[in-house]
Amino acid sequence: MLSRRTLLGGGASAIGTAALGACASGPTAGPTGNSRLNWNYERLCEFGEVPIYGLAWSPDGEFIAANGAGDSLIGLWHVASKRQVWVLHKQRLPNSTRSLCFTLDGRYLITSEAGLTNRGGLSLVDVRTGKPVHSIDPPPGHLAPAGTDRGLIWGEEHWALSPDGKYLISTPSQSSSDPDRAAVYDAQDWSFKRTIPLQRDGPRTFAFDPTRSGVVATQSIWLSIYDLDGPLAGKFKRDPDLAGVEFWDIGLGELIRYFPVHPGGVGALVFVPDSQILLTASGSYRFPSPPSVPSWLADPDNSEQIRAWDSNTGKKIRGFHSALDVPFDLAIDSTKRFVAALSLNRGLVIWDFRSGELLGREYPEGRRFLPPMLRMAFQPGTDLLAFARNNEIYVGSILRRT
Repeated sequence: MLSRRTLLGGGASAIGTAALGACASGPTAGPTGNSRLNWNYERLCEFGEVPIYGLAWSPDGEFIAANGAGDSLIGLWHVASKRQVWVLHKQRLPNSTRSLCFTLDGRYLITSEAGLTNRGGLSLVDVRTGKPVHSIDPPPGHLAPAGTDRGLIWGEEHWALSPDGKYLISTPSQSSSDPDRAAVYDAQDWSFKRTIPLQRDGPRTFAFDPTRSGVVATQSIWLSIYDLDGPLAGKFKRDPDLAGVEFWDIGLGELIRYFPVHPGGVGALVFVPDSQILLTASGSYRFPSPPSVPSWLADPDNSEQIRAWDSNTGKKIRGFHSALDVPFDLAIDSTKRFVAALSLNRGLVIWDFRSGELLGREYPEGRRFLPPMLRMAFQPGTDLLAFARNNEIYVGSILRRT
């Protein structure tokens, strides 16, 4: 694990005030809507000129990394001192990527291609220096076409590292000749292992089961025009009127479970820490529920857009009510007290995990035009929350009012 002294000592300590997007202390962001919470957020920094699409805490909780929409900039900050450690100007300009994560030892950031080979893969960036040190090339069939200067031409790119540090899974480049498969890597030596088949449903997100090595969940996005006789035919069959969740054993390359979760597309999903409970977030479902949607999945008032599931049985445990419109991100803190979601038109929304009670939101109801809030993350081991609002990062505690 890299310490503050390692990262801020020597030459790196002089970078913060001169680099683009250097941190500036900002005012505390007070409550802006009806809330049962004490909001206590402070601005960590302003970064670049475009919305922030990727946000990640270091494993020790001391540092935050972020990348902007377009992924041309990546930066690292020391949270307690609000000091920028480094900024990386990337050479490749793919479309937006929502993924950004540290390796378990905190030595590297996993990012999209940082200009080492320009082949549309992933890169390891040395956290101490902010320099790309290793390229994780995509498998054959996923390479960017010859003559292009970007690996992603359209859409979003997602990847995730397993909690045990054994596996890395990544969506393919949308410019590849085989865009319907996700790539699986050995996260020890970064070698390619296999691909798993995905129907072309749009952007995917991944959530690793924290209790079962190599088991990952990903959404199947509802659209009745999709061919239902694709990779899920056989052991599992999609319902044409419902969004579902697929569970893959990526060590074996096998689909092991599937069940429907919402009468609409799934925008985000995450496992509750140290459990097999899966949280899913759905966007607004603006059509009458078809007759095939069972009553326990239907949402007549279009408000139960966060749901908790037993991932073994597919049984719904509880729902969390709000009007999210378009959910961009979903998170739960390690203490299992708070569930948070970011929405296109509702800002930051927070619930009590155990009761499902809506506790508060960062923006008042009825406000329709908000600065983009696309990414958030809880600090490891605490309920300290970091979220991005446009090109600014805020960090603060969530305190429930008595």
